[in-house]
Amino acid sequence: MQKSYFFLFVLLVFGGALSHPVEAVGQEGRRLKIVSAEMDSLAINDSVAFFQGMADPSGQLFLNGEEVKIYGTCVFAAPLYLQEGMNEFQVAHVLDRDTMQRRLVVVYQKPTRPSPMAGFAIEYTRLSSGGDLSLQPGDLLQVEMKATPGIQATFYKGIPMFEADSTETGVSGVYRGEYTLQPSDMLAAETLPFSLHDPKTKKVVRVENRQRLTVLNQAQFVGGQCGRPAWK
Repeated sequence: MQKSYFFLFVLLVFGGALSHPVEAVGQEGRRLKIVSAEMDSLAINDSVAFFQGMADPSGQLFLNGEEVKIYGTCVFAAPLYLQEGMNEFQVAHVLDRDTMQRRLVVVYQKPTRPSPMAGFAIEYTRLSSGGDLSLQPGDLLQVEMKATPGIQATFYKGIPMFEADSTETGVSGVYRGEYTLQPSDMLAAETLPFSLHDPKTKKVVRVENRQRLTVLNQAQFVGGQCGRPAWK
């Protein structure tokens, strides 16, 4: 017989930032835990928040009917594209014949319209999850940076970033990049460097991302960082 669980969470979002952490409690919290980004981990100044947390990887997680990848480390993260006012998202975690359902309500108050970065500088950098992240080799790391438009941007080991279409982001100067993590990437709660280079003036500006990335090696993974027994 299929079982179904239903929960409701309401988040208030001011200028795109989740107002407080939210997580499941009790028995079901060990199967699916939803948390917002920490308030001091990054500044979100657009209409994108992040649905993130931890879930039992032996099940499937869905957000409005679209599957959200659960990494082998139990972590999941997906962007929430918000409209001004109330936004409702249907969350479901399917494990064997049981389905846990949640209705996530995000209230978004639109900030002032963003403007391109003035001068030669980096306004912000962030990992795709909107918070600290634990991944393993083979996982895809996605990053974003807002900076002076129209020049060269890189992250981590000089990996190039590409400026997104301003019709999509609402402002010029938003750079995005991605990288598939390798076994040689031995990172333990470390920040990543981001760089901006102007080939005309030869000027370079560098910043360290405030979020921290951990890459779990095979020994850590097998040792119980994320496994089925922890969710029983």
